Amino acid sequence: MTSTSKNQLELTDDSFWVQTLSENESWLRKILRNRLENADEVDDVFQEVGLAVAKADLRPTDPAKAEAWLYQVAIRQVLQFRRKAGRYRKLIRGQQERVLPNEQSGTDPMALILRTERSESIRKVMEQLSESDREILILKHAEKWTYKQLADRLGVSTNTIEHRLLKAKRQLQRLLKQLDSEDER
Repeated sequence: MTSTSKNQLELTDDSFWVQTLSENESWLRKILRNRLENADEVDDVFQEVGLAVAKADLRPTDPAKAEAWLYQVAIRQVLQFRRKAGRYRKLIRGQQERVLPNEQSGTDPMALILRTERSESIRKVMEQLSESDREILILKHAEKWTYKQLADRLGVSTNTIEHRLLKAKRQLQRLLKQLDSEDER
């Protein structure tokens, strides 16, 4: 049996995907955490990622593309989770308006915390960045990934990673300066 056919055989084996998902769990959870509200949601969506991987009919046949495919599955599961959560919030809001038409919704606790605690300024600025900029900054600086690791796992070239990192850093610097000038007033 050739090594190519052996690799393709491994990719159809569920144990390969269980191991690959386990090996990539840390950074996938960071991606999910960046796009979701809290840790419980991350746990729920990560379980959905595992189910989607297990149920997938079309998995990559090249082992080098496995991590990029896992990234795409994770993003797809986040989007599905958000749609479901949005429909649920809309349903609840409609019920609240029917029952309590004169009461207004409470304020967002996260917004209150961000306004009152200076230590959260980085998080506030990070939230203004696009999701892809946040992800790449977190993986590069919090996880200490190389350009090559980022490119492999996100399924793009290293030149694209360099460009996206530079753009994200410039945007982050601009937003931090803007926030500092607002605080001085």
